[in-house]
Amino acid sequence: EIEEAARLDGAGTLRVFFSVILPSLRPVLLTTGVVLALFIWNDFLTPFFLLPNSREQTMPLGLYNFASANTYELNWNLIFTQVLLVSLPLLIVFIVAQKRIIGGLLGGAVK
Repeated sequence: EIEEAARLDGAGTLRVFFSVILPSLRPVLLTTGVVLALFIWNDFLTPFFLLPNSREQTMPLGLYNFASANTYELNWNLIFTQVLLVSLPLLIVFIVAQKRIIGGLLGGAVK
């Protein structure tokens, strides 16, 4: 109905998209972006097999190499510190986008 009202007011296709449709899709796009970022960030097998250089490795792969470097002794305090540092960027993204994500999840629940 809002799209039809915008068309009756004389808005073109791009104006309707950017003024009506895109603002209503913002929570959905943000939620999808955060979930995709999480999937990409946690991808392990693809970089493990395709990136042989240690300079080109991703952070989860670097964490794996760090944890498996010592064969007979594991420094759990250093491993957990690196786990925290590896997960910190996604944690910050989630904290910043949390209000919009919850709004996107609950937006379709109320009639």
